[in-house]
This record gives sequence, C-alpha cells and structure tokens, in this order.
Amino acid sequence: MNVRTTSRALDLIESAIRSQPYCPCGEPTDAVARDGEIWLDCVTLREDKGVLQRLMTLDFATHLSRPVVADPAALMAA
Repeated sequence: MNVRTTSRALDLIESAIRSQPYCPCGEPTDAVARDGEIWLDCVTLREDKGVLQRLMTLDFATHLSRPVVADPAALMAA
C-alpha cells in the first residue's frame, strides 16, 4: 500500500469506529484484520467460542460484524 492508500484506509477505519462505537448489544466495537480485510466487530466476538456455541447464542445475528475495507486493492484505484 502506498501512503495515499494507507491514509484512505485509516480514514475509513476511523470513520467506521466513530459512526458505530457500540454494537447493538451495548459492547464496544473495534477494527480487526481478518483474511486481508478490515472489519468492524463487536468485541464479544473475540471470545473463543465454537461455531455451535455461537449459533446457540445467536452471536452471528445479534453482534455487529461488517467489512470496513473489504477490498484493499479497490482503494488503490480510488
């Protein structure tokens, strides 16, 4: 990433955190890197739970998890 791309990515991350500092469950959100992308996630999703436990507690449905910088290559074109 060049300086312009990095600056754009940081702007997107900061904007996402400012616009949604809390998950609908009331816990804070945080930016996390996952599979080459940046996501805004509820901090409770960091807890080490198995898929079955997440399904049983509806973690996928009730906690915020959305891409912020889904395609870093697209930032380079912007």
